[in-house]
Amino acid sequence: MMITPAGFEEHALPCMVKIAAELKRRHPEVPLLVFARGACYANPLLQAAGFDVVTLDCETSAGTTAALLKASPLAPGSTLPARIQGNLNPEILRSSKGSDVATVQTAVRSLFSEVGTQGLIVNLGEGLRGDEDPALVNALVDFIHSESEAINKA
Repeated sequence: MMITPAGFEEHALPCMVKIAAELKRRHPEVPLLVFARGACYANPLLQAAGFDVVTLDCETSAGTTAALLKASPLAPGSTLPARIQGNLNPEILRSSKGSDVATVQTAVRSLFSEVGTQGLIVNLGEGLRGDEDPALVNALVDFIHSESEAINKA
């Protein structure tokens, strides 16, 4: 944790509310994304402040965050809960670490079972650093598309 919940509410949240309001005023058609690294416990507050997409750090449970967001008030002017930018561990793309296609598929299924596919932007917790297996990267992208399509049709 980089900032305590009390510290976030007292010091950071008022600024974030002002930022969201001003950006929405200037660019109402542009979705707002926020990443409160080390303070993802504040995502429901940030959703209520007007952010459209809340991002998870690698220490945050996607399922817990989804449940908290569904239970919290909607952002002003919003008809949908905030979208989540979810965090898959990039280790699943490194065959040098023992990963394989089955590992990739298991990670995607787990994320989808925790959050669902609606309103989810799948991402890697720390992005790509260059030592990923290209075949596993391809398997990840293909499986995200095929699995989400199958879930959405069901």
